Amino acid sequence: MDPCEITYQQINIENSQKLEALRKNFKSIIRLNPYPATPPHNLFQKCMNFHKHFKQLGQVLNNINPSLIIMTSDGTLTARYLKKFKPNCPIIILQTAFINFSIKNKNKTRSFLKSSILKIINPFTYPYTSINQLFGLTLTNCHLFLWGESSATPYLNKKNTKLIHITGNPLMLPPPSSPTNWIEKKILCLVGHETSKDKQIEHYLEFKKIIDTFPNYHFIVRNHPAYKDDINFPIIFSGNIKIIIDDHRQSVSDLIQQVDLVITSFSCSSIEALFFNKQVLHLRKQIDESLQYWFETAPIPYFANSFDLIKHLNNQNFDLKTKDVEGAIQKYIKWIWEKTGPNSLQSTVDAINNIIN
Repeated sequence: MDPCEITYQQINIENSQKLEALRKNFKSIIRLNPYPATPPHNLFQKCMNFHKHFKQLGQVLNNINPSLIIMTSDGTLTARYLKKFKPNCPIIILQTAFINFSIKNKNKTRSFLKSSILKIINPFTYPYTSINQLFGLTLTNCHLFLWGESSATPYLNKKNTKLIHITGNPLMLPPPSSPTNWIEKKILCLVGHETSKDKQIEHYLEFKKIIDTFPNYHFIVRNHPAYKDDINFPIIFSGNIKIIIDDHRQSVSDLIQQVDLVITSFSCSSIEALFFNKQVLHLRKQIDESLQYWFETAPIPYFANSFDLIKHLNNQNFDLKTKDVEGAIQKYIKWIWEKTGPNSLQSTVDAINNIIN
């Protein structure tokens, strides 16, 4: 069997579209052996495991000898190692989600002794500590490929503007030209991620109240990836022929295009839904501080409980969008995903070629 196919089986990619994209676009794929988990207090064993892991990564880099490294984060130990091992190789950091601009410096929570030890060993081994916690600032001289003005503005006084590239979201194709027929009333419920299992179950039940209130609607319910194996999810939502429990084999974009309304909990998916001309509602007890920046001006109704959201659904005429609402949505999408459209992928490729050449 082809080595790539063996790797695909080891990774066990359930989404057939993702698997086909890998087969089509990558000549080879290498899976690094993960280092085993160790107790947090066993610093020596953890260092040994890191050493084995990065020794393997170093061998891969020597064999490939890359002319460009593309990553989706520079806040990991692996990212810092790549920079240290290939200091002259250009690096691109792609934005794939909302950036947390309210992040606090985690290093302040470390004990004085641990911080001192890490500072001593850092120059001689792997760069264990990150100077900056903000996305895109840990690695110096790396290029940032950002969605739009919303992402770029906070970096203007923190990074060389020549390293900031606004590319839009190259994965997003233009929305369908024809609107969805609202007679079917199919609703996609994208359940959010709560901080504990008890709060997650409460979140499930809020969505369940909405579903039970509208027996004539059809619902697709998708759990957050962090809880996709939670046994409570199917227990709560199964047994209703009007409910389809999504198994994470389809992309969120595909699901959004199948429905008329999206109910979510302050996620990137709500921007996708707006982009595809869908109505969007937010359901969550409170908005996280890290998401305030992105959703404070969003033209998306927000409800702290299912009761208020149900009341809104009963009173809302979904067929109508005023010009003011349409204008606000387009302005918001442009702020988030500037340049996103049929040419965004090509503009991203052109920016990459300019960096390499």
